[in-house]
Amino acid sequence: MKQEMIEWSVVEGADFILAETYTHFGEAMLALKAIKEYGKGLPAVITLVPFVVSTKNGQAITADMVPLTEACKKLEEAGADVVGLNCGRGPATMMPLMEEIRKACKGHLAAVPLPYRTTEEEPNFFLMTDPKTGKRLFPTDDDVLSCSCDEIRDFGKHCKELGIEYVGLCCGNRPFQTRSLAESLGRSPPASLFSPDMTKHAVYGTDSKVKKDVADECMKLYHTLGEVQ
Repeated sequence: MKQEMIEWSVVEGADFILAETYTHFGEAMLALKAIKEYGKGLPAVITLVPFVVSTKNGQAITADMVPLTEACKKLEEAGADVVGLNCGRGPATMMPLMEEIRKACKGHLAAVPLPYRTTEEEPNFFLMTDPKTGKRLFPTDDDVLSCSCDEIRDFGKHCKELGIEYVGLCCGNRPFQTRSLAESLGRSPPASLFSPDMTKHAVYGTDSKVKKDVADECMKLYHTLGEVQ
């Protein structure tokens, strides 16, 4: 099956072959071997999904019990051009793993988290619960814990600091989050035309004309908790 998909990709002029969302290290290695054999020299990007909760000694592992850092290092040594993680976790619980992978691997890295607020207690989106009701959010109510644009920008900056070059967002991603990520990496996509310009905001605007006309009065009104005189 992998041979067939790879050969089709080569025929259609793919720039690289992406094998992603592997919970098992063994299957990821099979994918890499197939790309090396049938990919006609195209670069291989292999990403694992950190679904499995950490072991007792604190290491995050694959479903076949290989520490993620070790798995990425072995894939790199076997010829993968890019290794890393995608899906499963949000930026807050994926990036600590990427820091460890950065220490173990010398080449190109990939980080493609979910745009959700995963935590140490609920490290992947299968485990996320509604802070109001305590009910499990997956699969239809994950948006309750969606990352803000600032959190996505912080993720992009963190990737840049670690030298992670293959960056994106996985399940649940929205256009404005992609825009925020691109801008955090110094890009100016067409969608930047619609990035919020808070200088013109009626309440928080700093533009001189806005402040003169409305902002100061709005601030008094909208930021008053007590009785308006």
